[in-house]
Amino acid sequence: DDWLRAVSLEHEHLLARLDPLVEMNPSKVFVLIGTNDLAIGFTVAEIVANVEKLVGELRTRVPAAQIYLQGVMPRNRKFAESIHALNARYRAIAQEHKVTFVDLFPAFDDGTGQIRATFSEDELHLNGAGYAAWRVVLASLVTSKL
Repeated sequence: DDWLRAVSLEHEHLLARLDPLVEMNPSKVFVLIGTNDLAIGFTVAEIVANVEKLVGELRTRVPAAQIYLQGVMPRNRKFAESIHALNARYRAIAQEHKVTFVDLFPAFDDGTGQIRATFSEDELHLNGAGYAAWRVVLASLVTSKL
């Protein structure tokens, strides 16, 4: 359908949209991407290929920046297996490109592979408590000196 084609085009233009970020010459870059892609039917391999390109491009274009590749958080339990596979591949990408992998899954998992009910009203989008939990995970990384 048209929406899926539009999302596919967004992936094709992802790297082209990095220019404003690169121009800022950030000291740190936090990347979190992939959960929506799973929901609309992209395979783990397709998502990983896009993330690998993105991380490689960031590493090349902002070489002095500390890059943090965040793992995908849990959502509805039916996505748990794909999210675990995705996060394993993200960990490998981080190692290969010498960036930091941030495993968000444990902090948000209810123990069954689903996001904790206290962190989301719809098993996807974070609520206030979810954002507060995410802040706790990232706080030391955001404020640390390079």
